[in-house]
Amino acid sequence: MDVHKLWDKLNLVDFVSKRKGDKFWLLDGPPYPNAQPHMGHVRGVTVKDMLIKIKAMQGHSVMIQPGFDTHGLPIENKVEREQGIEGKDAIEKMGTKEFMKKCKEFATSNIDVWMEFYKEMGVWFGWKKPYLTLDSQYMDSVWWSVSELHKKGLIKQGKKPFYWCPDCQTVLSGYEVTDEYHELDDPSIFVKFPTKKGFSLLAWTTTPWTLPGNVALIVRGDADYVKVETNGEFIVLAKELLKSLDEFKIKYKIIETFKGETLNGLEYQPVFDSSIQHLLDDSKTARRVYLSKQVIKQKVSGKVAEKKEVKDTTLVSHFTNLEDGTGIVHCAPGHGPEDFELGKEYGLTALSPVDEAGKFTADVEQFAGKSVRASNFAIAEFLKKEGYLLGMKKIKHRYPVCWRCKTPLIFRLTEQWLLEIEPIKEKLLLAAKGVEWLPEFAEERMINWLEGAKDWTLSRQRYWNTPLPVWKCNAGHIKVISGMGELSKLSGNAVKDLHRDTVDDIEFDCSECKSKMHRVPDVLDVWYDSGAASFATLGYPHNTDKFKSMWPINWIDEGQDQIRGWFYTLLVLGVALFDKAPYKRVSMHGWVVDEKGEKMSKSKGNFVTAEDSLEKLGPDILRFYILWESSPWDLVRFNPERAKKEVGRMFHIWKNLHSYLVKFSEGTPEKGVLQVEDQWILSKYHSMVSGFLEELDKYNLHHATRKIFTFIVEDLSRKYMKLAKERVKVGDSTPLWILKEIHSGLVRLVAPVSPFLTEEMHGELVERFGSGEKTVFFEKYPQPEVKLIDSELEQSVDKAFSIVESILAYRDEKGIGLRYPIRSISIDGLDLKSLGDMIQSLTNVKKIGSCKGEVIEVDKVKITIDSTQGKEEIQEGLMREVSRRVRSLRRKKGLNPHDKIPVHVWGDSEILDAVKSLESVFLERVGASKLTYGEGGSLTNSWKVKDKEFSAGL
Repeated sequence: MDVHKLWDKLNLVDFVSKRKGDKFWLLDGPPYPNAQPHMGHVRGVTVKDMLIKIKAMQGHSVMIQPGFDTHGLPIENKVEREQGIEGKDAIEKMGTKEFMKKCKEFATSNIDVWMEFYKEMGVWFGWKKPYLTLDSQYMDSVWWSVSELHKKGLIKQGKKPFYWCPDCQTVLSGYEVTDEYHELDDPSIFVKFPTKKGFSLLAWTTTPWTLPGNVALIVRGDADYVKVETNGEFIVLAKELLKSLDEFKIKYKIIETFKGETLNGLEYQPVFDSSIQHLLDDSKTARRVYLSKQVIKQKVSGKVAEKKEVKDTTLVSHFTNLEDGTGIVHCAPGHGPEDFELGKEYGLTALSPVDEAGKFTADVEQFAGKSVRASNFAIAEFLKKEGYLLGMKKIKHRYPVCWRCKTPLIFRLTEQWLLEIEPIKEKLLLAAKGVEWLPEFAEERMINWLEGAKDWTLSRQRYWNTPLPVWKCNAGHIKVISGMGELSKLSGNAVKDLHRDTVDDIEFDCSECKSKMHRVPDVLDVWYDSGAASFATLGYPHNTDKFKSMWPINWIDEGQDQIRGWFYTLLVLGVALFDKAPYKRVSMHGWVVDEKGEKMSKSKGNFVTAEDSLEKLGPDILRFYILWESSPWDLVRFNPERAKKEVGRMFHIWKNLHSYLVKFSEGTPEKGVLQVEDQWILSKYHSMVSGFLEELDKYNLHHATRKIFTFIVEDLSRKYMKLAKERVKVGDSTPLWILKEIHSGLVRLVAPVSPFLTEEMHGELVERFGSGEKTVFFEKYPQPEVKLIDSELEQSVDKAFSIVESILAYRDEKGIGLRYPIRSISIDGLDLKSLGDMIQSLTNVKKIGSCKGEVIEVDKVKITIDSTQGKEEIQEGLMREVSRRVRSLRRKKGLNPHDKIPVHVWGDSEILDAVKSLESVFLERVGASKLTYGEGGSLTNSWKVKDKEFSAGL
């Protein structure tokens, strides 16, 4: 069956989107289409598509819309590499318009690959037009939102030290560097700052490049400090940290001990004679000692505070600690947020002699034009030469790097546009608590993140992003534009695109002073683009009807790193604009790693693309496996061999059951009197459906799919079908009716997980039995029939199967083949009721009653087994051996189960005697119209059983 062709013919995806019903919207968190999809994307899109399909089968009107992030540094970096250029200077030389044209081409070049990937996976996203963050209508919504936030007084300009990438030459927000740290080697240096008092203050730093921006030294007022003599000079440091001198094997003598507060206000001399330092010469506050204050390190939720055994949810520590270094900290307000905040309290000037490329400006003559971080060791050598360096050692520490280019970041003083978080923080916390988070600990993580959230740095100094819609005149007046309509009116020309290559050239008269207004050169943080998705995808504010009917989003699902990313930005914009969380339910999944638990990468040779995995496993096994292998929020150790062996085996078993039903059913099977095993398997099925839906609702997708796996492999195939097949052989159609009922339910239940196989099975069932919808996705999703669930029966039959397993294990241990009947058994400790026949059939026992023999025990049930093998038992076993071989010939000849044909058997007399003694049973078992003892038949074969040879022919 060509499933794609069927869905196209039925216009399936449009149908389930446009029909009447309760709305359901799972918003797709837009991935970057700048590379081929990988296993992480397979996992994410499988979860989303499964949820969408289930809701569609439950009768909802589902909104299906994929999306792609098409702006930002990832695109710019790729284009720079493709064009063989690097850095802003090269981009400007190439021409920003040409560069942005290339960015747009690249941003959309892989979208067809992704849409084809969706189709190959059976993901309905592949049949719908995606939203792109570069589309004019989408950007128009983004501009509207910025304008609204400005009207609300939430957007401001701020000048302070921000994370800065010297390579990308742009600011970054704190959340962008939360997880991006590398182990780096840096110098740890001890610097002597001379005073007019005849001694030097010994300060410690691991960022020598910030020393040209030094403005103050900070000490702990309550700590003991000492003045020591060493090599004819006097040095002051914290008493607790004299070990620093010991590490350098410096001999010293303590001259004086005093409290740090006595150093407060003491002036010292700079260690750099540079223009930037000369700016402080007339300052009354600079180059002095100040007392340390407590600074906020982290704000945490109440639950986290409880785990950390702290009373307050705000964790603070001193600016100057007494654990490392010297107890005297060099303070550069232009190069660190804590330094900056302390500087504001003490009225200190913030110096930042570093340009966009992360190089020293001409104000630091000694290192002008050199990369600041690359100058770390050179600065140490310079200080040593000048006599200011007491000692240096290398340290390895975790250091933040750029999330795209992995360049070590710096703090640089710049002016940026900010979205204030503090005024809406309480609303954010309240809104977050009203969302259903799956798993539950996701809520704690979000609350913890919100507690410590800072102002959101919106501006970026790049090209291929949504431009900041702010115009400014020379007098400093500001105009924030709400979209294309307003800009067209102000400029006098129709504006149809909002990218920099269009809007940067637009100017208009300032309404206050009549001078020309020009757009500020910044663009928006690319995370703002995706954060606007809850309303921009709906065309708000222009399409208010769609917004009212669909907003807020019913469900979003992305990787767990999105707590600080997309989940957060969606929430901030939803609350800031509409005073409400933009989503009702949030679930998160973990990453996919290799089978050893290592991150996949091309350099390691363990990287697996979505195309590779599809080729190895096919979409049905791949989709089921990715849900079944582990809990959604944990790592998936991708192991294609395990997927083939385990999930592939389940599908093989299920296909065989499907084929058996189609092959053995004459017309539509009719329901007869239900045996205990029939009642049991029906109860098991509906219990499984109930459990599946419960686990699904809890986002325990692994538990849900494992219930299906266990039911098919264990309950239905290994247990029930052994009994069912024997009954079908003697003309009982009830097991086929049971199988049809359960199998058709399973097809519908599994369809959202594995759509291709189930669609094919559904089509064959409809063709075979003459009823059903044109596609499995027009069928209703299964619901458990509570009246058919009998927990006590399930427990009793499950216990009976445990007894069966024990008897079979006994047979195996004693070498008694299952075809050879055991004479009798007795069972003490179990109310057999109607279970005896089932146990007899599955274990091939002739009688259950009082007997003598060996005793085994299982679940407090004592089983006595008389395994004596007399002539009668041996003959029945031999007859069964022959019948099995004859049935294999029937299959080889391609006969239908109900075809009656002549059978010939010949060979060892003992085997022939066994067949003769049970001839009527044999005829029934092999479907023979006539039995001849002698050679014959057009299809023959020979076998050996217990060293006795025989042959058969059809």
